Amino acid sequence: MSVLASTRQLDRRQILNALKAFRSGDFSVRIDNVYAGLDSEIADTFNEIVELNDQVTREFERLSKVVGK
Repeated sequence: MSVLASTRQLDRRQILNALKAFRSGDFSVRIDNVYAGLDSEIADTFNEIVELNDQVTREFERLSKVVGK
């Protein structure tokens, strides 16, 4: 990891924009994790939550098609 990457901080505006997109149903939004420490954990956790919600939504869609037949 470069020194630059390890000293970068997660921008709160980036977090807010990602959260707003997620709230609107955009499950493709991700925060690029080029950070270290707590900021890295925040980015990873956000991305994992979005991915889990995407999987659950896809499963509900699949089930609704199966049950709706």
